Amino acid sequence: MLRHSKLGSLLFASISSLLFSAVHPTTALADGIFRPSTFKVTFYEIGIRNSSTGALLPIFKEPNGIEYDLSSPNVTFNPPSNFSLVPGSYDQLYVLTSNVLKISGNDGTCYITGGASQTQNDGNWAVVQRGAAGAGEATITENGFNGGGVNDLGPVTPAVAAAVNGTATSTLVEYLVSSSNPVPGGGGTVDRYLFIGGLANSINLDASTITKTVGVTIDTSQSGRITGDCAQYQYNLTKFALSIKDN
Repeated sequence: MLRHSKLGSLLFASISSLLFSAVHPTTALADGIFRPSTFKVTFYEIGIRNSSTGALLPIFKEPNGIEYDLSSPNVTFNPPSNFSLVPGSYDQLYVLTSNVLKISGNDGTCYITGGASQTQNDGNWAVVQRGAAGAGEATITENGFNGGGVNDLGPVTPAVAAAVNGTATSTLVEYLVSSSNPVPGGGGTVDRYLFIGGLANSINLDASTITKTVGVTIDTSQSGRITGDCAQYQYNLTKFALSIKDN
């Protein structure tokens, strides 16, 4: 169980915001891979956890969610105002987002169709068209994996590469979970993605190491892919980096 601690307040006393930055190379790449013009994701939590006890250290937490366009620079994640923590060792990264994304963009030939909306469970969304007329922002929802619908909610390997303090996480996996109980196999109506990855080196917090500088960088330069001769959109590769370091 989480408990309120003055330690948590001190940990973020020197942090006015959790800085988010995005990387922006050219839009279109080879093989239908491209940087989306918009890539809107609603975030609920970003943090670290103890895999043994389940203790959470939410670096960002917003129960109602905040939508961020990850294609835009200078986005800021604010630390939680009422920070709760179980002091100790943290060996996993976790991220909780909506399973509904808003996307737009093109690979130079094929375009995301404006106003299109589709729910799929196989990772392919038919929200693509040939030519720019009528192009715009589409909404995509995932309610299952591998074509299995609600019978396959993970774990799966996501189209995400994550790193903490410069080192890649191990065994990064993705689940579909509910907001009512956002844990793997927790039941309820699926409306969240949960990502969990092991840290190469555990982060240990105690009274002598409570002042940290925190940063997040997300690279969406290869996040979109269009396949099947302008037929379908797929997730390709999003890079997520979290740093938690001594001042």
